[in-house]
Amino acid sequence: MKVIKIDSNPENNRIREDGMDTMTRENTKDTMTRENRMDDRMKSKVEMNQLVGIPTTDQPDQPDLPDQPDLPDQPGQPDQLALPDQPDQPDLPDLADQPDLPDQHQPDLYALPHLDAGLQVDFVSEADIKPFAAAASAPPFIVRGGEAGDRVQGERHYFDYIEAVQRIRDYLERRLGSGLRLYYQDDGNEIWNGLEEDVNRGYEGVEHAAGLYDLVETNVFQYDADTTTEHGAYTIRPAIRNNLFIYPRHWIALARVPKLVQHGIGFEDLIFCESDECLMDFLAEMRERQLSDPTVKVFTDTRDGLEHSREPISQVVSRDDVFMEDELKTQIYRSLDEFFSKDRSFFQTYGIPYKRGILLYGKPGNGKTTLVKSISTSTKAPVAYWQITEYTSSGSIQEVFAAATQMAPMVLVIEDIDSMPESCRSYFLNTLDGATSKEGVYLIGTTNYPEKIDPALINRAGRFDRAYEVKPPDAALRLSYMKYKGLPRLADEAAVERAARNSEGFSLAQLGELYASAALQMHYEGKADLDSLIAEMKADRSKERSNDWMSADQTRKVGFA
Repeated sequence: MKVIKIDSNPENNRIREDGMDTMTRENTKDTMTRENRMDDRMKSKVEMNQLVGIPTTDQPDQPDLPDQPDLPDQPGQPDQLALPDQPDQPDLPDLADQPDLPDQHQPDLYALPHLDAGLQVDFVSEADIKPFAAAASAPPFIVRGGEAGDRVQGERHYFDYIEAVQRIRDYLERRLGSGLRLYYQDDGNEIWNGLEEDVNRGYEGVEHAAGLYDLVETNVFQYDADTTTEHGAYTIRPAIRNNLFIYPRHWIALARVPKLVQHGIGFEDLIFCESDECLMDFLAEMRERQLSDPTVKVFTDTRDGLEHSREPISQVVSRDDVFMEDELKTQIYRSLDEFFSKDRSFFQTYGIPYKRGILLYGKPGNGKTTLVKSISTSTKAPVAYWQITEYTSSGSIQEVFAAATQMAPMVLVIEDIDSMPESCRSYFLNTLDGATSKEGVYLIGTTNYPEKIDPALINRAGRFDRAYEVKPPDAALRLSYMKYKGLPRLADEAAVERAARNSEGFSLAQLGELYASAALQMHYEGKADLDSLIAEMKADRSKERSNDWMSADQTRKVGFA
């Protein structure tokens, strides 16, 4: 077995020999002698004949019955008892050849060693293998459970890991016609995350070749609001676990093999490849494909662990679409441009570590998310988005930064960083302090509640280098934003300028709501009264601050009328 070490620079990728190579599954090939294989092959053949009702070779007398016409040759028998020649009847003895038919029609089944306890393996020819996106029928299973009466040794025999690996290897040798070597990745899940992305988007370069265990689920379904099919917004795709996927162009196969563990079913990741060169070419192409994908990598902490997904950028946000103080905007974009410059001469010239972190804080609705979107679309680098939840743990922190390092140089956005659970804050800080954890990573943290942030995040260099307050827009910025949204189409210039002055304290999101309300009023009433709309919105803001939503002249009632 060989170990894969993946670096953000493809030239630094390396493959080393595993110290436990003597324990590879190659030894399983020699566990059965040639004679035992032949005996088991004959046993399997007899069992199949009995199953379909074909006489076995242990009953040789039955096929000889058609030889009875020779009886008249015996002395003492009258001639009238001699059976007349009947056309076509002498051909009946050919029925005895039926037991050999399975060797003609099912050569793949009988070429395999027999599995006890009802387990058997299905193989298909190369012509039957199709890409999963266009497959007309379900792919075969590597391991099948027999009838209930045959499974005498129970689930542990069914989940015979060594036997399953040997079956997979035999299948791949028959499918690809070449011996394959085993590898594993010891620094993350980049290959498996890439496989999942390829499967989700129907990448034509990967084939869903086979299922592994027939009694374990092989498909998953999910609700996707952005997808519309004949079944609505639900999509069904092959699961990564319990399936065998092949990249035929690179002679590489991936199998996440179910494995019986103490508290249920776990899995073991297997990577098969013909040679080190094929694997390195595959990794380089996968990385190039991921970096060219115009989507945002999304990490979400859930009850079941860290989920990875790719989200399309629904709306392109340019730098001109970002409204904030000119000085702040200039500093942020200048820092970004210098970080992702091709020659990195600035960091080399001044001896500055190639990592950067900024913290954006301020009240909701003032452009932090818009700024992040503009960075995603205007920066020629991968962008990942990490949503902190109550399920964030030290394990997910390690996994996110490992993935970010492999994608570097890249931008990692941590939304609502103040929501980091107390139990893993120390681990998060230590990760930021690591010598290589942020190498090539431009880190952006956002929060609406800076008072909840651990002061240690910004009081020590190397974590977040700068903290920027995204303030509510002033009158000039409000006027620019109103013109950008299109308010001059709904009211005259004087009304728009007056609205910019009277909307002090409004966030950019509230100014967007003012435009939407004015457009509705214009559509239904033929005119837009900006002054009255602003007065109504101010009244609502006042009620929100005081938590008093009932008007003074209204009778306050509680209960049922």
